[in-house]
Amino acid sequence: MREFERDFALTDKTRIVDVGGTERNWHLLDSEPHVTLVNIVGGEYARGQFISTRGDGTALQFPDAAFDIAYSNSVIEHMGTFERQHAFARELRRVGNSYYVQTPYKWFPIELPDV
Repeated sequence: MREFERDFALTDKTRIVDVGGTERNWHLLDSEPHVTLVNIVGGEYARGQFISTRGDGTALQFPDAAFDIAYSNSVIEHMGTFERQHAFARELRRVGNSYYVQTPYKWFPIELPDV
């Protein structure tokens, strides 16, 4: 996360949408960007630098370029079909001025279950 923070020059004013994520990773940073968490399940809230909302990563409810960065960590591989993966990637590109999408190595020996 520190490398991400440095590479994207995060500040306390940076606006990030994290599709499929939680607050946990964001507490590892020195800066405190404004982070909107989008998940298909879970509670909706606003707390400190975080807003949590429900949504579908293949059809995000935000306008074009609503965020400085669209971020996703180990989510795209859970989209099922190639078409849904493509829709997910397209939505991240649409809502973020820049984006970061991480996916695990295909042959990594451990895959955590969806929770």
